[in-house]
Amino acid sequence: MPIATQSYCWLRAEGMWLRIRRITIIEARKILKKKSIWVLVSLLIVFQALLTLFGIGLTGGTALDNGYQISALSVKVSLQFIVLFILVVSLKSISDEVSYGTIKIMLSNSVLRQDVVLSKFLAVCLLSWILVVTVGVVGLVLGGFSAGMSDLKEGEYIIFSSFFLLKNYFYTIILTLLSLPPLVAYSILFSAVIRNPGASVGFGIAIYFLLQVFSESYSIEEYSFTYYIFRPVGEYYRIAHGELHNLLTDLIHLIVSSSFYVVIFIVLAVYLVKRIDFWD
Repeated sequence: MPIATQSYCWLRAEGMWLRIRRITIIEARKILKKKSIWVLVSLLIVFQALLTLFGIGLTGGTALDNGYQISALSVKVSLQFIVLFILVVSLKSISDEVSYGTIKIMLSNSVLRQDVVLSKFLAVCLLSWILVVTVGVVGLVLGGFSAGMSDLKEGEYIIFSSFFLLKNYFYTIILTLLSLPPLVAYSILFSAVIRNPGASVGFGIAIYFLLQVFSESYSIEEYSFTYYIFRPVGEYYRIAHGELHNLLTDLIHLIVSSSFYVVIFIVLAVYLVKRIDFWD
């Protein structure tokens, strides 16, 4: 929807980072006011509750008898929906402004073009982190209430202690948070390239899935920004079922990979936005 001109008038004389912070807050409020956000959150919580009630593993067909297994399953499945939703929101971020003509209001009030890109990126990153943390907390609570956060045992033998499982659960959430900025930056780039919101969403999602298939087919998935989005949750799911994995072995590679792709995508997006004539 159109943005009130006065929301940006007082940004003219501020420093760059303060200006970006203020615009990011405006953008985040705009996103959080959308009913679709709260509908998604409600549906995810209901979905997690249903998984908990049934307590059925989607792989292997066995009942889940440990709270951490239920938590891992609910987060693993919910993350698929979160990623798709984040793709849609970020792929429409700039193209929506162009479509409604509100990009002209922002730029005419001395909002710099790079500020638009950076604030959109930060606002959607914030949304993605809120969704992942919410799903993680709800999954942990439901798992605890339904089956208890106990040690993982085989008979009387303790495979993993409850503390070990809880510690790795938090590692999983943190690693997932670190993996999402490249996805948002990729989508912002597409939103800057394609001005039509529908076309931006369609092409952006199609290319995203093609990149996943391509990277897996040629065994180069560890170099793709899509690789680390689901890897931490997948690894933890196996840990919760008794397999030993060290989640932190990917930390450095994840940080380097995420930083690299964020810089590349955002620099390209800023470059393109600076050269687009929004008044034609």
